[in-house]
Amino acid sequence: MTENLDKDKNPSADRSILLDFWRRVPAIKRCDIALHEVGRQIVRSIILETLRQGIEDTNETEEGISNVRHALSAQELLEKVNEQLTDSIKLSNVYFHLQKLQDAGFVETVATLREGKHDVTYFGRTAKIFLFGEPQITDLEDTSSPWIKSLTNLLTYLSPKINTETATTLIQEYMQASIASHNATVTWIEKHEDLITQFNIDLQSLFRFFEAIGSSDAEIVKLRAKLAESLDYPPKSAT
Repeated sequence: MTENLDKDKNPSADRSILLDFWRRVPAIKRCDIALHEVGRQIVRSIILETLRQGIEDTNETEEGISNVRHALSAQELLEKVNEQLTDSIKLSNVYFHLQKLQDAGFVETVATLREGKHDVTYFGRTAKIFLFGEPQITDLEDTSSPWIKSLTNLLTYLSPKINTETATTLIQEYMQASIASHNATVTWIEKHEDLITQFNIDLQSLFRFFEAIGSSDAEIVKLRAKLAESLDYPPKSAT
């Protein structure tokens, strides 16, 4: 919900709303896979990443409140976008992309502050991380899937000792274990969202950290070793 505030009445309180915004943003938001491409457009991708990283706020902050601000104005976003584009865009283009992101549920209006003679609107993400769709293990039961069939053919070609049924089972088991590990990470983060916020842990880095831990799972290591051997990966050095 947009908060309309008069900066002249209580400027420090107004700024704290912008600075404290990130603390109350949900850690994870699950999105329809159809929306994936909306956020992948280059300008929108830069906007979303800028809002995720935030910028240092030069205004005086209250004790205990981070000076990294994740709620930005369209003008601030314009400057960040143009830093990364070869051809600069105009402010109207930023508003266009912000509207698309708002329509898709990726961005919301955090507050509108009275600054001088103008009202300035600040925008923020609706979640720290967006997950598009949910991989389902049952989706892997279809052995007629073109992707699984192609990979199975490749595996049996490279390892003639492995028959089609064994190859398909091995691929499915590895994918199931990987998906289970990913879902376990999501569940853990959702369970400990308050602590993650309290200790100001970057979720992107946390995801990579858990991926590294998950890759050490005994079952995943075993299955990965079998696949690697069958696919001759990594290739053995020539002698």
